[in-house]
Amino acid sequence: MNLNIKTIVSDFEKRVSVLKKEVDGLEKKKANYEADIEALSRKQKELNSAVADKSKYLAGEVAKAVNAALEKLKIQENEVVSQKEALVKDRGQAGILQKTLDEKIKETDKLKVNLQTSIREYLDLKAEVEDIKNKLEKTIEVIKGVFNG
Repeated sequence: MNLNIKTIVSDFEKRVSVLKKEVDGLEKKKANYEADIEALSRKQKELNSAVADKSKYLAGEVAKAVNAALEKLKIQENEVVSQKEALVKDRGQAGILQKTLDEKIKETDKLKVNLQTSIREYLDLKAEVEDIKNKLEKTIEVIKGVFNG
């Protein structure tokens, strides 16, 4: 009977030793997961900062493009008005001035299309950045769920 108890105690001690090793392994995994989460959190902050910087930059660029286009449109509008006045004064040059006016209108239309394209590209980039941000946040939540689960 004494031998049986020693065997049971020995088996129990071996099992405790194995469990301690498993606990140590799990604690190391936990530390690694915590480090990964911290690294991902830092990366998310960096990306959020980069997104904010890029958004500000793109907004500034769009604003510059819009202002430049509006300035060109205003200049062309003034030119068109002047050319219309000249048409009234000089009927002999009406054909030439009408052609110039048509060219200016085409240029204005091209500028409008370019402006619309720039705005669409900005919105597409903004949506893409937001999508990346959301995916990163979901990834961090999944990792936290695995860690906490």
